[in-house]
Amino acid sequence: MLLTYCKNGQSEDVVPLTWTSGSHHLIMKNKYTHEVYIDAAADTLQFNYVDECYHLCPFIKRLEEQDGSFEYTPCKKTVHKAQRKSADYIIETHEQHISRPTIKADLKDGTLTIFVPENASVAQRKTVLTLDDAKYGIGCPSLGYIVIYQAGKLK
Repeated sequence: MLLTYCKNGQSEDVVPLTWTSGSHHLIMKNKYTHEVYIDAAADTLQFNYVDECYHLCPFIKRLEEQDGSFEYTPCKKTVHKAQRKSADYIIETHEQHISRPTIKADLKDGTLTIFVPENASVAQRKTVLTLDDAKYGIGCPSLGYIVIYQAGKLK
């Protein structure tokens, strides 16, 4: 799923779209903010980093649950993209309700993977992705793909 792209060094407008596949639902609100709905039957959301837009490495600026139970914020370290490892990012999990499962996230080899338990509540399954606008002098937006996996895949 191509979220944003650039052409001749200039950002291209992306028409908001709704994408459904099985029990998964993604709504693209604009070029940088995307609402992702994960059905209880799914347990993994994966965001792949792509480095083909004038070598600009996109990253997720903010990832949070609608009810504030989960928040992911990348550390802003001035290191070369090839040197970035999972230690360069932080994941904050806010206080959970007693009866609710914990949402786990892992960043490895430039891929952010979020594990959502099958019995997660509706509020926990609604996730907001905000992509970096990649303003590094040429104004080209980040390029990225979102891949949704069915439960049982990539465990």
